[in-house]
This record gives sequence, C-alpha cells and structure tokens, in this order.
Amino acid sequence: MSPASAIPDKTIAGRDYIFATLLGMLIAGFHYFNGYPLARSVLLQSFNWAFDFDSSRFVKAWTVPDVDVSDVHPVSFVARHALSLAIRPLGLGLNMVIGDSYLAVMALTALCAGCVTVIAYILAAQLCENRFDRFLMAAAYSFSAQPLMLGINPEVYGFALAGIGLHMVMVVNRRGLPPSVTGWSVVGFVINAGVTVTNAVLNIVASAVLAWRRVSLWTWITIEFKTGIFAAIGLALVVVPLAALFEPSVLADAPSAPKRVWWIININRAEPASLLAVIAALVPFGFVAPEFTMVDLPKDGHSMLDFREFRYGLGGAISIAAWIVAMIVGAYVSLRDEGLRRILGVVLIWTSLNILLHWYWQFRGSVYLYGAHTSFPLFILLIVAYAGALRKYSPIITRVVATATLSIAALNNVSLYRQMIDYIVSQPPVPEQMRTPRK
Repeated sequence: MSPASAIPDKTIAGRDYIFATLLGMLIAGFHYFNGYPLARSVLLQSFNWAFDFDSSRFVKAWTVPDVDVSDVHPVSFVARHALSLAIRPLGLGLNMVIGDSYLAVMALTALCAGCVTVIAYILAAQLCENRFDRFLMAAAYSFSAQPLMLGINPEVYGFALAGIGLHMVMVVNRRGLPPSVTGWSVVGFVINAGVTVTNAVLNIVASAVLAWRRVSLWTWITIEFKTGIFAAIGLALVVVPLAALFEPSVLADAPSAPKRVWWIININRAEPASLLAVIAALVPFGFVAPEFTMVDLPKDGHSMLDFREFRYGLGGAISIAAWIVAMIVGAYVSLRDEGLRRILGVVLIWTSLNILLHWYWQFRGSVYLYGAHTSFPLFILLIVAYAGALRKYSPIITRVVATATLSIAALNNVSLYRQMIDYIVSQPPVPEQMRTPRK
C-alpha cells in the first residue's frame, strides 16, 4: 500500500493473537453461561423457536455418539452443508469432556462465537493500529445482533459466519495484490463451499474484484479453475470418510442429491417478504437488533421470535442511526484508496447478490437467518469508518464517542438476547412424539 493510502497496512504481532484468543475465550464463556439454561429447553427439543433456526437437529447431528445421523442430516442437507459432518468430531469430543450431549452442543455453539470474535479482532487489526481500537471493534462486533444471537442458537450459520469472516481477513490482507492459487485461497474455498455451498460465490466475487485490471480474463479463469479443483478434492477428502463413518446412507443416496436439493428449494418457497424487508433483515438488523416480532406457526404449535419490523426503542434508534452514518462514511473512505475500493466492491456485490437471492427465495418470510452471510463484509465498512475518523479527528474524542455509541448498541442487543433466552426457557416441554429425534 502507498504511504498516501487512506488507511495504510498494519502490523499484527504475536501478542495480538494471544489477546484475540483471550477475548474469544471470554465471549465463549459469556455465551455458554447465558446459554446453559437453553440446554434443557424447547430450543433443543423441536424446530423454529427463533429465526427459523433448526437448532434441535444438531444435538444428534453433532454430539450424540454411536448413532446414524442420516435422519437429521439427510443427503439434501449434506449436499448444501457438507462440512457440517466435520463439526461432529468436535461435538463428540466436547460430549466426552462435559458428559452431556445437550450441554456439549451449547458449548460448541459458544466456542464458535469465540472463534468469530478472534476473527473480528484479526480483521480489525489489519486496519487499526492501536490495540485498544482493535479490541473495541472486535467487542463491538461480538455484541452486534447477528453474532450475539448465533452464540446461543446451534446452527450451521454460526460456522458460515466464521468461514466468511476468515475469508474476508484473507481478502483484506491481499487487497493490494491480484488473486493467485495459494493454500489459503484453497482452504477458504473449501470452508465456504463446505459450510454453505452458495457461499463459494463470495470467493469467486472477491477473486474477480481483486483481479480486475490486474490480470487478464484468461489468467483469472485459470486461477479460479485450479483453486476450484484443489478445493473440490480437499472437500471430498474431508467429507467422504466422515460420511462413511457417521451416515453411510448419504454416500448411497449421493446421486439423488441434486434432485432432492431442487425439491427442498422449491417446496419451501413461499410468499416473499418485500425488498425493503429483505434489505433491513440482511443489512441493519445484523448489527442493531429491532424489537422482536412474534410469528405464529400453527403447524409447529407455537410462536417463533424473529426480526421482521423496523421497530426500535430510544437506544436502538440512536444505534441504528449511528450505524447507517458509519456505513456511509466507511464507503466514502474506501473510495479514496485503491485497495479499499476493491474491498468495497466485494462488500457491495456480495451484499447485493444475497439481497436478490433471498428476495427471490425465502421460507415464510424468514430472512434474518441468512444475515450471517452479509455480516462480516459489512463490518469492514464500520472498521474503515472508525479508522478513517481516527486519522482525521482527535483520537481521544473519536474513541470516546465510538465507545459510547457502541455501548448503547450492545446494551440494546443484549437486552433482546436475554428476552429471547427468557422466552424460550419459559415454554413448556414439547411432547415426546413431536420432538426432534435424538437416538
């Protein structure tokens, strides 16, 4: 990067990784402590208590030993989330340590949230010089709505959030360079494609933006082809042995996977939410949580918590206004720097693709559950806005204002986080015949 860059490259010391890990452990402990009562709640007994998450499927899928998990992990699910199988050994290990499959799945979820915090710190460290600023940005992200809610809801979306964040770390780190076939680029492709297959599009988008006017079209296609081949081989080497071990029927059913995925996608399509509702769910709601909307689910026999309406109290209104300003400032600062312009391009293209996809396809108006796909890329704009303000204005005043504003947002989000926990814990047990299979 040029010395005249809007935000020059930063150095990340070994001490930063230690600090990030400690912060991640604190966040994981926070979620495990708060999520502990949920282990015996309806959250892990049946589907769709919050945001249309299917949290109860992951008790058997990830932490119950000596069972075939094909009933909760059918071929249509594995085709879309292949690396979910790779999470099972981690869950089984936690079950051995804790001695309870329900607590183990909550611990696994909390640890994933801790890893997200570590990634957020490393991402902030690439754009902020001072360790306090890196801590502030990482803490702000950890207590933003999307990571906070995923910290106590077992789901593949938590791992998708971590995978996308890790890839954005690589993209920001290489923003001044054209794409190339590296070990990290292959690993990033494996993670994103494996956790949620459509997330591999992010890798292609990021590579295309970094390649624009730097390498020829043929060179870029060759790079992507090689990366895709190596990633496919790597993914197969991970998933096939695990499938053979944990659910052999998936391998036998593999030829039917495209047909079953197509059926699942089309059978679940419903009357879509409006474009504005999709934008709200995937953009601002991921950072500042609105008031809950209670969605009646007659077939499930209960109501579901979701974020669907632009309703905020005073603290939330202040936070969302500040967040919108920060996103605009972050975009403006990015336009002044060649490398950051490319990052802005990745963020805008990827966010737009997700908005269009989920405007076209969604399940009964539930959109917030897909917010993990846009959360980390948009977080970069917040970091850029903050780093730009530190360079232009008084660092002390900037830090005081940012800390106060982000604290208000965190209090708003934690209040709703606790509301969700209290609501779910207060529900009567689900009848045995209606529960998600565990054995």
